[in-house]
Amino acid sequence: MRKSMVTIDGHIGSGGFDVGRKIARMLGWRLFDRVRLQAIENGQSLDLADQATEAEFSDRLWSWVERAASYFAVGAAGDDPLLQGGADLHLPLTWDRHGPTSADALSNSHDFSRLAKDGNAVIVHRAGAVELAQNEGVARVGIFADWDDRVRRVMAREGLNDVSAAERIIFEREKSQREYFDKVHDADPEDPELYDFVVNTSDKHIDIATIEVSRYVKEQRDRIAV
Repeated sequence: MRKSMVTIDGHIGSGGFDVGRKIARMLGWRLFDRVRLQAIENGQSLDLADQATEAEFSDRLWSWVERAASYFAVGAAGDDPLLQGGADLHLPLTWDRHGPTSADALSNSHDFSRLAKDGNAVIVHRAGAVELAQNEGVARVGIFADWDDRVRRVMAREGLNDVSAAERIIFEREKSQREYFDKVHDADPEDPELYDFVVNTSDKHIDIATIEVSRYVKEQRDRIAV
């Protein structure tokens, strides 16, 4: 069985980390964002979470999907902690002006080759859509949202009361993101052609987006298993 991975890129403030965190928890996969990849640079192990077996993958995925669908049907999604996103609002967003500036810097410090070999990982906002584009078993997901929704999410996540401060954060982090994609890969992170699956979280709840991404990952995993 080839190893599976999910990369999540796209708009800053669109909910990519929330979707990535939920999928990683649901599947028992390792989650890598700026904080966890920094830990790798400091010499900590890549094995930051237990990997699920093949049977556990299917059982946990569809158990979660069925429960989520049931909760949404009765309007009670907020009662299930696995479906809530509020607990991690204090966590940092993942692109900033200290982001990587060269292909070597990213591949060496973040060890994408090792991640690709080990598989069963979710990589959030570290340009995985382009860094791992040639690897089989990688589901490249683009998460996007309207500007106002992104501003509100950044304000909530970073405890801001000033709209202009949140807008400045998004602008600065996306500037760094775009510069890396452009200089290293001659690509645009907003280009839908970079992704295998695209979700707009202004059109649907984060948890619905998570269900859709999870279904896509399951379909891809089943496909490569044949």
